[in-house]
Formats: sequence, structure tokens, C-alpha cells
Amino acid sequence: MNHYANSTHAELRGEALAKAGALRFSADVQELIAEGKYVTREQRTLIRSPSAYGADRMLADLLEALAAQVHHGQHIPGDAEQLLQDPAATLLSVFGPKLAEQ
Repeated sequence: MNHYANSTHAELRGEALAKAGALRFSADVQELIAEGKYVTREQRTLIRSPSAYGADRMLADLLEALAAQVHHGQHIPGDAEQLLQDPAATLLSVFGPKLAEQ
């Protein structure tokens, strides 16, 4: 099951930015270490561990969900663009359930 399958664009954006920030910080610290520069103990503790439980799966789930949102040619179950193509669809029938959920 994909943890991000039912996320909104805003939720996906927030998760992507958070994960990107953590990965970028980890890469920056690893680069400093490779260059032989001083790195504090606090910085070293924030290096992304490749064996972190579930971290790779969560990142893979996020990337898959983002890919589905970016590629509009793919059918995304429950996607508003797809639902609005139904002749009987109205804005309320398409967006109402998600608004009520939030």
C-alpha cells in the first residue's frame, strides 16, 4: 500500500520538500566529510542512514505518488480531472467529498 496514494497536491508538495531538505542536508554533510572538512557531532547524527527502517520505502512511495500526479496521461483513480469527464459530474459531486473530508 502506498502511504501517499490519497494525498492532495499540497500534502505531496510538503512531504517532498521535507524529504528533499533532509536528503540535501545529509548530502551536504557527506560532501564535507569527503573533502576532509570539520563536521560537528550534531551534523553527523543527521546524516541519512541507508539502513533506516522504512525510509527507502517511504521515499519510493512519495516519488510514485508524485509521478502519478505529474503525469496527467495516466489514469489516477479518484483524480478530479478524470471524474469531471463524466457527463453527469458536477463540481460539487467531484470536489464535495474531499472538502467534507478536510
